[in-house]
Amino acid sequence: MHPIAKVVAQTAMQAVEAFRAPEKGGLTVFDKVSGSGFWRRLQIRHNIKGEVLVDLELDQTCTTPERFAEVKETLKELYTSPATTAALCAAFGKDTAQVTSLQCHCHTGISSMPPDTPREVLHGSPVLVEYLSGLQYELSPTAFFQVNTEGMEQLMERVQTAAELGPSTTLLDLCSGTGTIGLTLARHVGRVIGIELVEEAVLNARRNAEMNHITNAQFHVGRVENVLPSVIRGLTAEEKKDIVAILDPPRAGVNGTVLKWIRGTPTIRKVVYISCEQKALERDCPAFTKPPTKAYSGRPFEVTSAFGVDLFPHTHHVEMIAVLTRREEAKESEEVKESAP
Repeated sequence: MHPIAKVVAQTAMQAVEAFRAPEKGGLTVFDKVSGSGFWRRLQIRHNIKGEVLVDLELDQTCTTPERFAEVKETLKELYTSPATTAALCAAFGKDTAQVTSLQCHCHTGISSMPPDTPREVLHGSPVLVEYLSGLQYELSPTAFFQVNTEGMEQLMERVQTAAELGPSTTLLDLCSGTGTIGLTLARHVGRVIGIELVEEAVLNARRNAEMNHITNAQFHVGRVENVLPSVIRGLTAEEKKDIVAILDPPRAGVNGTVLKWIRGTPTIRKVVYISCEQKALERDCPAFTKPPTKAYSGRPFEVTSAFGVDLFPHTHHVEMIAVLTRREEAKESEEVKESAP
């Protein structure tokens, strides 16, 4: 456990102990088997400055409104106390460590909470600010962001070089999340268009673009396979001359319809596939590289470079990147057409 996380967890346990006795409400820790318990979940996020976001999931139905209000006030007192701040600074090794965001949300039952569950801010800001490649990113509690920021900076530098991005490039940031990839690379291209399913992440991305004064990036909410066709149609003739698509999908990989759309869009000259799941990369890459078929039209791509970045030190996981370049007409003519299945 990270030293900062240990301090935050120990502070949470002080609150648990304070309300364990029957006369203080008898509030118990959640038991997944019985589906009952007040203290359900603790999420801890911190940035490179040691600033901490604490998000607690609580079951309000286990107690009275008066006791619930007392719990929230106690949590605020504990996490903003000089003792907790001093412990965080000692754990982090710098005097910048502190809880800058304390939030809670309510949930009951044995199911997982919906991702759009509203939060109540008990202290500080509703977001945590992270720093990457000279930019600032506002992160809500559920927003995805690479935890290894130094490794992510190295990854972006290598992607920018391998994809041969330039001022005339239109960059499609597919599965864009909070806009980390697109916004980091925006200074190297003419335009960035991001597509992301999670609305909260898109709102974060738009706010991040505004906060960093980036005016050549737009982000759309929806499934990539539904939004991408209209995005391509909306580009000007000049913007269609040099399109690079960056795919950074979840572990499950990319929807087959997306692969077909990219394959069948001749103006997409390169695809950069970023994956932390080897099986997804192995499954999806052949859709780009195999000879044309009725389902997969358009000139195929070929893998022109591939590399890994160790974003997860001391584990067997590695971030894998494959750069695929559209084949020239001469190479396509040498291919043997694949027979229909």
